[in-house]
Formats: sequence, C-alpha cells, structure tokens
Amino acid sequence: MYYLKGTDYWECISTPSAEVVAAYPSGTIEVAKRPSEDYDYTDGAWVKNTTREQARLYAELRMERNTRLQYDVDPIVSNALRWNELSSSKKTEWQTYRSELLDLPANTPDPSNITWPTKPS
Repeated sequence: MYYLKGTDYWECISTPSAEVVAAYPSGTIEVAKRPSEDYDYTDGAWVKNTTREQARLYAELRMERNTRLQYDVDPIVSNALRWNELSSSKKTEWQTYRSELLDLPANTPDPSNITWPTKPS
C-alpha cells in the first residue's frame, strides 16, 4: 500500500519488492501526491510517462479540431443557402480551412505546440 502525502488516499500500485518490504515492514510507503495522470511511480519517484502524455495531448487536439469543424465549418459548408451565397474565393478559403483542420493531428509533430489554421473571415 502506498499513502499519498497530504491526502487520505491509499493506493496499491504493485506488489512491493523484498527490499521495500524489508525497509517498510508495515507495508506502507509515504510518497508525494501524483503530479498528474501523466506520471508513474517508478523507483521511488514520480516519473513522467511521455507516451501517455503524448496520447492525451493528441486526444485533446482531435477534440478541439472536431469542435472547430462542428461549430465553425459545418454551419457554413453544410448549409446550401449559406454556401451558395459565398464567392468562389470564399468557398476556396473555407475548403482550405476544412482540409487543414482535417490534416490535424497528422501534420503535428508536437501536440503541445499546435499551429492551428486561420479561420476565414
């Protein structure tokens, strides 16, 4: 069992090694609170799990992209009356914006530093 310092939370992370059992015969170890879900407790310290962090950031990117598609693009592109009122250059701008959004996250090497396409005015 592991006690998270500053809380009343106990968590069994794994079966303790013989060394841990010898050092802590009561079976408990006091550790600092987990900084975020992106961390794992390894070798007596919280270590950032960069794979999990990257997956979370890419998931957040996709959610934001989908929101922009739903609320920015779809009301224009999916509405025949609004779409027909646009000039050909504006239609091209909206098509380009939509394509650039759909290219995310494939063209984003670092999900913590996203370059979002510019929404047409």
